This record gives sequence, C-alpha cells and structure tokens, in this order.
Amino acid sequence: MFYLIINRMFHKLAFIMPGGYNIRPQLHRMRGVTIGKNVWISQYVYIDELHPEAVTIGDDSSIGLRSSIFTHFDWGQEDQKMDIKKL
Repeated sequence: MFYLIINRMFHKLAFIMPGGYNIRPQLHRMRGVTIGKNVWISQYVYIDELHPEAVTIGDDSSIGLRSSIFTHFDWGQEDQKMDIKKL
C-alpha cells in the first residue's frame, strides 16, 4: 500500500514539475519506468499508474504535451509491455 502512495506522489509531481530532460524522467524512473538517455518528457504526460514497470522509453525519445501511455486495458492482464523507441 505504501508503494502505491509513493508511486502516485511521484506521478503527480512529474505531471506538473519543470525539467523535461532531468526532473520528470528521474521521477518516472523512481516509479519503475525504464527510461533511456537523452529523453524529453513534456508536462501533463500520463504514464500508467498501475504498471509503470511495463513501460520502456528508449534513448533519444520525446513524449509530447498531454500524451497518455497505458500498459493495460483489462485489470487482469499484467504481462503486457509498452516500448517507445526511435524508428
């Protein structure tokens, strides 16, 4: 339960904090998201709260303003992964 509260706190901070190259990526890393080097995460980005560990953002990626990343569409499926990478 404590982990979920801390996870939600970091998510809410990352949602509004400045620092797209340093503060926001670091807060999401602390939540369990795998984030590569030189990644920009804009403000108001929603990255799944239930399974942040299922998200991987590759090197040299940008996540734009008000983007949403979901790793599940059904409460019962936990082995799905979401990889975001440069094409």
